[in-house]
Amino acid sequence: MNRRNLLGAMCTLPVAGALSACKDKHEHRPSGTLKVILNGPFGVVLDSAKDWRITAYVPSDPQHEHELRFRGPSEFAGRETKTGKSPTYYFEVLHEGLDIGKGRPRIDQGFYDFNFPHIGNWQLPKDPDPFVVVELPRPDYITFTPPAQSVLFGGRPTLQPLDHILEYRMSEPDKVRVKSGDKVQRPLPCSELLKQYDEYRSKTGYGPSNPEYSQRENIEEMLRSSLPSDLCLLFGVGFDADHPEADPLEHGINFFNNVLLPSFAPDVRKRLQKGVCTPATGDLRSPAELVPAVLSYPLSRPHVLQVASTVDCQAGGIMGTRP
Repeated sequence: MNRRNLLGAMCTLPVAGALSACKDKHEHRPSGTLKVILNGPFGVVLDSAKDWRITAYVPSDPQHEHELRFRGPSEFAGRETKTGKSPTYYFEVLHEGLDIGKGRPRIDQGFYDFNFPHIGNWQLPKDPDPFVVVELPRPDYITFTPPAQSVLFGGRPTLQPLDHILEYRMSEPDKVRVKSGDKVQRPLPCSELLKQYDEYRSKTGYGPSNPEYSQRENIEEMLRSSLPSDLCLLFGVGFDADHPEADPLEHGINFFNNVLLPSFAPDVRKRLQKGVCTPATGDLRSPAELVPAVLSYPLSRPHVLQVASTVDCQAGGIMGTRP
C-alpha cells in the first residue's frame, strides 16, 4: 500500500467508527415511558445496596376490607378474606425492555415529609404477611398525582401525596413485562388505562359532584398527554366503590398510624391527623392556622375518584431508603 492509500485508510477508520457508534446508539435509544402507579397506602422502600431496587407493599388490613386492582381499575385481582389467612399477591416488574439508570432516583419534593432517608434494616412484615408486594427495578423518577391531602403529621401542617408514580425510560416497549407467579403480563397502553377510567366511572356512577375538586382530572390529563408508545401499570389497593365505610378518611388515617407506619418505621413516633385550614377570627392580621378537624380543603379538595379500588381509602403511603 502506498503512502497516499495508507493515509486515506487511517482517516477513514475514525469516521467509520463514529458512524457505527451513532448507529448503535440510535438502535438503543429509549422509546417511551413506563408509568407504574401505586395507588393506595403503599410503603415504598428503596434499597441503596441493591442498585436502588424498590420493594412496595401494603400490609394486611386488620379488618380485612381491602381489595386489589391490577393493571387497570376494571381488572379486579383479589381481596382480603374475612376468615382464615388472606392471600398475599406478589408481583415483579421485570427489567427487560427498560433503560435502567444508575444512582439515587429523582424524587418529587412533594414527598418531603413522608420520605425517610434512613429506615435501618427494614424487612417485610410477617404474621400477618403483607396483602400486596411489588418488586421493581430502579426508576428514573418518583412523583405523584396532585392534589395532595391536607393533614397534620407530628402536629405540623403538611400535604400527603395519595399515590406514587414510578417512571421508567423504555428501550424496547414490546419486551416490558410484569410477573406474578407463573403468569407474565404486559402493561397497558396509557390510552387503554384512560379508557378503563372512563368506563368504570360510567358503569358505577361513582364520581365527584364537582370534578375539579378531585384527582380525577389530573390523572386523566396525565394519561391523555402520554405518548402513544407510553405504557401504564396500575396497582390499586383500598375499598371498592360500594363500600359502606362512613368515614373513609378516618379509616385511611387509622391504617397509616396503626398498621403501615409501625411496619415501615417502628421508631417513628409522629402520627397522622386530619387537618383543616381555618382563618383566624378577630384580628385580621393573625395568620390562618391548621388544626385537627373534619377535612375541609376549599381550594382543591382531595380526590373522590382515584381508581376503582381506592376511591374511599383517602390516606396515602410512605417512602424510605435502606442503607
